Amino acid sequence: MQSLKEQAERLFAAGGYERAGELYLALAMQSPDDVTFRLRHAECARRAGNTLSAVASFRNAAAIFTAFGDHSRARKAL
Repeated sequence: MQSLKEQAERLFAAGGYERAGELYLALAMQSPDDVTFRLRHAECARRAGNTLSAVASFRNAAAIFTAFGDHSRARKAL
């Protein structure tokens, strides 16, 4: 059985952005300090046309970067 991450990556590559985004969000909830899942969710939401969700995830990623003192990457996430 594929892991959630593998499923999300496969769906993203196939253009299944909405479902991939749901999986990346689930992964982000399981690993709240992992910025990668927030950024992947944001990109999926953006490509699926869900602008508000994308902005929220980009902001969450920026907040995590800031919490770890990485202000440069926080600005880039926004």
